[in-house]
Amino acid sequence: MSAEEVYQQVICHIRNCVPEPAILESIFNISLASIEYERNNLRAAERLVDSGIDAARAGRRTNSIAFGLTIRAYICLASAHRRPENLSQAQAAIETAVEYIQRHKLYPRTASQVYTCRVATWLTAGNMEKAQAWMQGVLPSPEELLPFHKELEHIAAAQVLLALRRYEEASSLLDRLSHQAQSGKRFGRWLKITILHALALHGFGNDGEAMGMLESCLVFARKEGYKRIFLDEGEPMQALIRCGLQVHSWSGPEAFYAEQLLREF
Repeated sequence: MSAEEVYQQVICHIRNCVPEPAILESIFNISLASIEYERNNLRAAERLVDSGIDAARAGRRTNSIAFGLTIRAYICLASAHRRPENLSQAQAAIETAVEYIQRHKLYPRTASQVYTCRVATWLTAGNMEKAQAWMQGVLPSPEELLPFHKELEHIAAAQVLLALRRYEEASSLLDRLSHQAQSGKRFGRWLKITILHALALHGFGNDGEAMGMLESCLVFARKEGYKRIFLDEGEPMQALIRCGLQVHSWSGPEAFYAEQLLREF
């Protein structure tokens, strides 16, 4: 049975057997969209997220609408360098999600996802003034505790530091975040943090450690087929992967996966 056939069976079951099918269908489609996005299957992700948003609106599921709009914005950002009009579509989607956050009492995690995506749209647009102003409001001091509910914001703050070329500050923050993500067994977060940490280390010339970190990321990501988590970092990550391949930092499946990623930028 193909994946499409399994998908259709699940949707059919939801629509025929679940008391409020629109709610579950929205969650199912949007969750699948986020997986397809991570695997860089953007057309499939777009189809699923639009269907999920429609179902969420039918079921008045505001958290799902906001999360779906966030995924929609990331999909648009993924192709903004080839189609500049997609940047404005991403900005429109995320600003609509922000309106939902401000009008409704949504889950804190959903709000964090929306606001960090908003930062991504600013960085893509080169709007460093807004990104830096936002960062100043969430950037923790070296002595400050890093609570879990602020983890996404702190990761986004590190991305702004990288964009500002404040590599040592970014590295220090990411090192602290990495320890907490590992101790909490939040391996998806750990992957994102470690990818950014490799960029920070490369930024101030510590290429040996950067390549070692990136190798551990390639090992993890290859098993799950994750690509966007690298591709979303744009030219700095493209340059780092190319550098690693040129100096033969990796071998075997990891080198093959790095070559595959390089072709998809």
